[in-house]
Amino acid sequence: MTSLCDLFTVDRDPSATVAWRFDPVFARERAVPFQELRDQVARLHTRLDRAPAGAWLVEAADPYACAISLLALWSSGRAALLPPNLQPGSLDLLETRAEGVLSDRPELRGSAHAIDPLDVTDEPSELGQIGRDALALELFTSGSTGEEKKITKRIRHLEDEVLRLEEAFGRLVDGTTLLCTAAPHHLYGLLFGLLWPLAAGRPFHARQLLRPSELVPRARRFGPCALVSVPSHLRRLAQHRSVEDLRSVCRAIFSSGGPLPRETAHGLARTTGISPVEVFGSTETGGIGWRSQRPDSQDDSWRLLPGVELVRSAGEESTRVRSAFVSVGDPERGYPLADRIERLADGHFVLRGRTDRTVKVGEKRLDLSLMESDLRSHDLVADAALLIVERAGEARVAAALVLTPAGERRLRSEGRRGVSRLLAAHLARSWDPVLLPRLWRAVPALPEDERGKLPLERLRALFDEADPDRTASAVEDRPERIEASRSDDRVLWRCRVPQDLSCWPGHFPGFPVVPGVLQLDWVMDAAADLLGESVALEEISQVSFHDVLGPGDEFVLEVALEAGGWLRFRVHGEGREHSIGRAKLAVGEEPRS
Repeated sequence: MTSLCDLFTVDRDPSATVAWRFDPVFARERAVPFQELRDQVARLHTRLDRAPAGAWLVEAADPYACAISLLALWSSGRAALLPPNLQPGSLDLLETRAEGVLSDRPELRGSAHAIDPLDVTDEPSELGQIGRDALALELFTSGSTGEEKKITKRIRHLEDEVLRLEEAFGRLVDGTTLLCTAAPHHLYGLLFGLLWPLAAGRPFHARQLLRPSELVPRARRFGPCALVSVPSHLRRLAQHRSVEDLRSVCRAIFSSGGPLPRETAHGLARTTGISPVEVFGSTETGGIGWRSQRPDSQDDSWRLLPGVELVRSAGEESTRVRSAFVSVGDPERGYPLADRIERLADGHFVLRGRTDRTVKVGEKRLDLSLMESDLRSHDLVADAALLIVERAGEARVAAALVLTPAGERRLRSEGRRGVSRLLAAHLARSWDPVLLPRLWRAVPALPEDERGKLPLERLRALFDEADPDRTASAVEDRPERIEASRSDDRVLWRCRVPQDLSCWPGHFPGFPVVPGVLQLDWVMDAAADLLGESVALEEISQVSFHDVLGPGDEFVLEVALEAGGWLRFRVHGEGREHSIGRAKLAVGEEPRS
């Protein structure tokens, strides 16, 4: 194990593999030796020495390019500014605060001082020791209020946490290659996916493997391996047809960013033989604790990571955390947590929800976290998230649910209203009727941002324009949009089919399928998005439907404008073609309803 400060000052085998990355010259993934990484860091160091000092924005999408950027910045005495995401709006704002930009993607490089970290030909500099107390990172977190705030980290915060990760989990990942789905510009992905393997001398795969169809074949090729992921990705992985292939090659699975649903944890344990390790912490505090939910145990308590201490004085509601990698607040007093923590006699602890999620509904106080826990205790519910929405000037509770297989079967047979009545009756045993949810949505997974956090705006979008008194509406029967991109004449949506479309009970009982007419409706929505206005349909041509779409399926919807008011569309995903065709838009008519 090498400290981050001494990464380039200790003897290390120059031929040792530090990463696997795609080589466009040979059109294959190849091993990157330590000497190549050192040379690229040294060349970028030389270029930076001639450039402005101060913090530089790192927009690298490739984890290997991110590693080169960070190590060169730190070696030259500069800090890295890591964006909360790679969306143009976020990057444009942060570029105004940075001295320059390091990016491996041409479409992201808009600054006059932009440098591609992998395309520098300067003479390499001599690399020395990295200053332990130097400023390393400026990161951004949503915090408990939903407003982004800046968090700074020094090299020592990162170095100390990496050493503690090795102490806690090193034996689990010895001899493995790290495969990571977590973004490297967030603390969890940075620590587990880059800095820890670099310091420990374990290779990492230089690509975010977001789809199970990408991840599983690489796990077989690079095994033995360890997986660093987040709950939403692990839930999809647990349901993938080839997940059992991980049993012989995967040694450890890590998860962070939010609680891993028990059903997902148990499902992965049964199919892969590995109980995932969940890590609890935050950008401000670094890691705090860990747990493994095992199928043979009901224990859901957490253990403290080495070097971490929880303290609470008499009369205080908040528990404070102290460790060498807490980077905010008074280091002696500790940083106050917004999580309710119950300490157990054996030194473990249990999370009892948040201290800052108490709201008023009908003049009565409601702890959203406690009601979420009550919903999760029902055998139809795998995960739940609550929020407050305004309807007719009144605050109402809205519930987004991830259902268990039993819950999904109930939903298809009885519809949303039947399931919501059943769950409302369950809650009514303990909660005042005025506090019960009035709006319900079933989703394949709760929305998460790149940090694995639950973004309030995306959760709220599930209930936008929804009428709680209707069981079926054009508004409700819409796909869950995961991401979107557009140009002047083309729009692309990546979507997921909701679990609770109003057509399921009749189309078809026991075998739910998205009707072709509804797919065309989604095409028209995409066309309206592209044109910026409502559109009407005049004619359909060359339409064909192939593979069916069912609950939870992910798909890509592409719409492109053609001459004469025509548009071409395609619905496809993971090697499956769902529908394709052409449609003509009406001119000078009232838009469709």
